[in-house]
Amino acid sequence: MLIVDNISFFIDNRIIFKNVTFELHSGCILKLIGANGSGKTTLLRILAGLNKTKSGSIFWNFFNIDKNLSYYLDDIIFISHKQNLHFLLTPLENISFQVDIFNSIKIVSVDDALVYMGLNYNLMNSYSYKLSAGESQRVILSRLLINSSKLWILDEPFSYLDFESIILLNKIISNFLFNGGIVILSDHSNVILNLKIDFLLNLELYK
Repeated sequence: MLIVDNISFFIDNRIIFKNVTFELHSGCILKLIGANGSGKTTLLRILAGLNKTKSGSIFWNFFNIDKNLSYYLDDIIFISHKQNLHFLLTPLENISFQVDIFNSIKIVSVDDALVYMGLNYNLMNSYSYKLSAGESQRVILSRLLINSSKLWILDEPFSYLDFESIILLNKIISNFLFNGGIVILSDHSNVILNLKIDFLLNLELYK
C-alpha cells in the first residue's frame, strides 16, 4: 500500500503543488493529469525517491520511505519520460546494465523481455543510436517485464509507441494490476485503451 500524505513542493517562492494526498492499494492505478508545468514529472520523481518533498510524508506498507529508502526502491520501477539509453551501447547492454543496478529478483531474462517488446536479435544487438524513437521506448519499457516489483511509476510511457505497441503496453499494465501491482502514470496522449482508471489526480487543483 502507498500512502502520500500532504506532500508539497516549491521552487523559491513558487508553489509547484501543495498538500497532495492519496492512498493506493494493490491492483489500483492512478493517472496524473494537468497542464505542462503543473508538476506531474516532479511528483513522479518524488515518488521514485529522486526528489525530496518540502513537506509531508510518503509511506510504503506503513513505513516512511525517508527512513528506509532502500526497502522502498527494491519494490518500485520508475520509467522516466526521457529516453535514457546510451547511444553507443546496444539495447541488450543498456537494459542489462540498468537492471543489474537493482537487487530485485529477475523474473524474465533481458533477451526474452526485449523479444516480447518486439525487438529481434539484430535490433537488440545493434547500437542504440540506430533505433527509432518508438523502438527506443520499447527497449526502455522492457524493464517492466524483467525485475520483480510492486509499484510502477511511469512518466508518459505511451510516448512514441505505434498502435500495436500501445495495445501491448495496455496488456502488460493490466496483467500487473491483476496480479496486485500498483501503477501511477502520466499520459498526455489519452491512449489508455482498456485500463479502468481508479483515480484521477489533477495537479491543477493543488496550487
